[in-house]
Amino acid sequence: MSILKSNFIKSGVMASIILAVTGCSSVADEPMTEEQRLLKEKNDKILAESGYRCKKVKQTGSSIPKRICNTRQQREDRKQDAQKMVDDIVNGAPPPQSL
Repeated sequence: MSILKSNFIKSGVMASIILAVTGCSSVADEPMTEEQRLLKEKNDKILAESGYRCKKVKQTGSSIPKRICNTRQQREDRKQDAQKMVDDIVNGAPPPQSL
């Protein structure tokens, strides 16, 4: 590969990076309208009442955390299912058969 071609590629990569960075930083944060603010408050209230919560969890084999969101009821159901599985193992019940 010639030096001229290599410099051209480097210049193109640098220009792309500069455009991407300046394009992302130039987005203006417009204030919310009254309607948007009220809707956001309503949604936040509904989510809080349902116990909606998100957390980042690192999965085995990956260093990139995954965002997991669920409601209080979903967490309780999962906890009960896990407890039932442990109880079944302790009591010697056969594992569930998959279809």
